[in-house]
Amino acid sequence: MAEPAATEPVRPLPGRTVLLVALLLGLLTGGALVALIWWVNVSGALAGPRLDAVRVGVSIAVGGGGVFALFLAWRRQRSTEADHLQRERTLERTLEQQREVAADNHRDAVERRITELYTKSAELLGADTAPVRLAGIYALERLGQSNPGQRQTVVHVFCAYLRNPGEPDEQERHVRSTVQRVLSSHLRGAAAWPGLDVDLTGAVLHDFDFSGCVVRQASFDRATFRGRANFGSARFESMALFQGTQFEDHAEFGGAVVACASFDGARFAKLAVFNGAELGPVEFTGTAFEAGALFRGAGFKGRAVFGGARFGEATVFDDAKFHDLASLAGIVFLDSAVFTDVEFLGPSTFRRTDFRGDALFGGCVFRQGTDFAGALFGRWVNFRDVRFDGRADVFPAHARLDVDETTAKRAWPPTWQLVTSTDTELPGHEGRWGEVFDTTTFAEDA
Repeated sequence: MAEPAATEPVRPLPGRTVLLVALLLGLLTGGALVALIWWVNVSGALAGPRLDAVRVGVSIAVGGGGVFALFLAWRRQRSTEADHLQRERTLERTLEQQREVAADNHRDAVERRITELYTKSAELLGADTAPVRLAGIYALERLGQSNPGQRQTVVHVFCAYLRNPGEPDEQERHVRSTVQRVLSSHLRGAAAWPGLDVDLTGAVLHDFDFSGCVVRQASFDRATFRGRANFGSARFESMALFQGTQFEDHAEFGGAVVACASFDGARFAKLAVFNGAELGPVEFTGTAFEAGALFRGAGFKGRAVFGGARFGEATVFDDAKFHDLASLAGIVFLDSAVFTDVEFLGPSTFRRTDFRGDALFGGCVFRQGTDFAGALFGRWVNFRDVRFDGRADVFPAHARLDVDETTAKRAWPPTWQLVTSTDTELPGHEGRWGEVFDTTTFAEDA
C-alpha cells in the first residue's frame, strides 16, 4: 500500500504580517470612505446618501476583516490536521521500530535456542555409552525437522559421524546403523528434506540402504560398503562420486537417476546392477567388476567412458541406449559380453577391447561411426542383424582360431572376414589368432 504524501508543515504567521493586513484593510476602508464622501459632495447629495456612503465603507471594512478571519481559521484548521497527521506517522514509526526490535529479539532467541540444542546434541554424540549417543542422534533429527534452515548442518553432522575411522564394536555398529536409517529416512518420500548434499567420503558403511533417496549431490569416494549397498531408484540431481569406492557385496543401482557420476577406480566384488538406470555423463575408467554387471535397459544420456574397466563374469547391456559417446576401449571381458539390441546413437569405440568370452552384438544399431580396431575375440562372436549407419573400423582386429567347434560358430557382419589361412601368436594371449578386416574398407582404399 502506497504511503500518503507528506504534508507541508504550517509555519507560524508573523505578527507583522497581521499588522500589515490590518493596515491595508484600514487604508482600503478609509480610501473607500473618502472616495464615497467626495463623490457625494461633488454630486450634491443630501445627508441620507452621505450616511449610505459611510455604511458602504464600514461594510467593506467588516467584509475584509471577515475574509481575513476566515483565512486565519483555515490556517488554524490546516495546522491542526497537519499536527495530527504528524503524530500518527510518528506513532506508526514508533510501532514499526518496536516490531523490528521484537522480531530481532525473537530471532536472537530462536538462534540461541538452536545453538543450545545443537551444542547439547553434539555433546551427546560424543558420549561414551551407546544409549546416550542415540539420544543425541534423535535430538539432532528433531532439530532438523523443526528448523529447515539447519537441515544441511544436521546432515553434515550425521555424515561426519559415519566417517569416523576405526572398527566399531557391536553397540557402535547399532548406533551407526541408526544414523544411516535416520539419514536415509529424511531423504526419501513426500516428507523428504530437499536440496541437500551428502558427503560420506572414506566412510565404512554396513548394509547401506539409499534406495529412493533424493539428494542434490553426494560423495562416496573411497568409501567401503560392507553388506548390500542399495541405491535403487535413488536420484542424484547434480553429481554422484564413487571414485575408488569398494563394494564388498551386491551393489544395486537399478532405476537410479544420476545427472553426472564417476566410478573411476571403483571395485565391485560381487554383482553390480544398473538395470533401467538413467545416467548422465558417467565414467567407469579402471573400474573392476569382479562378478560382472547388468546394464539391461540402461539409458546413458551423456558420455559413457569405460576405458580400462575389467569385467570378471558375464556382463549384460541388453536394450541399453547410448545417447552420446560410448567409449568401451581397452576393456577386458573375462566372460560373456552381451550387447544384444543396444542402440548407439553417438560414436562408439571398442578399440583394443579384449573379449575373452562370447561377444554378442546381435540386433545392435550403430548410428554413427564405431571402432573395433585392435579388438580381440576369443570365443563365439555374434553380429547378426547389426546395422552400421556410419563407418565401422575393424582392422586389425583378431579372433582366436583354436577354439572348440561348439564355440567356433561365429556370425560376423556381412563385410567382415576372418583370415584363417594364416595365423599368428599374440604376446600375453594363448592360442592361435587370425586377423579380422572389413572387405568394404579394403575395396575403398584400393
